[in-house]
Amino acid sequence: PKEQLEALLLPENKRSLASTLNAHVVSGKAIKSERFVVAKGLYLKMANNSVLAIDAKNAAKGIKFGDATIAKADIEASNGVIHIVDTVYVPKRVRTVLYTKTKAAQAKAAAGPALEKAKEATGKAIEKAKEVGGRAVEATKDAAGKAVDKAKEATGAKPAAPAATPAPANK
Repeated sequence: PKEQLEALLLPENKRSLASTLNAHVVSGKAIKSERFVVAKGLYLKMANNSVLAIDAKNAAKGIKFGDATIAKADIEASNGVIHIVDTVYVPKRVRTVLYTKTKAAQAKAAAGPALEKAKEATGKAIEKAKEVGGRAVEATKDAAGKAVDKAKEATGAKPAAPAATPAPANK
């Protein structure tokens, strides 16, 4: 699928891309398709160290390799034999990694706007609390000052005079 291809081509997925490509390579002896048909299938160790079943039980419909079918077989090359498949075989482990990374990226992208809104709302709430808190402090000071004045009026008290400094002693 297009999403898997795009994900495999990202720099952070180099290992997954290498594993996928190596899932298409058998190290060692060249194996011609007639051997698959005679054996009705084989298990092959791939270059990515996975073991892949080659299913040739119904060779008339095609030789299966994972989800792929061999479209053209037995192309001689200088270093082996090439079998062209009709689709890219992506190992299950790689599919799982790509799926997890894709879902994490989607969740992060979806959470981004909500997180920004939450930060904005929190900032507004803090500013409002400061504004209200500042008014509350001023109101408290005003109320305390008025209460002190009323108490003075009720008792007839005058503001306290500064303490007298004793006169210097005569010598």
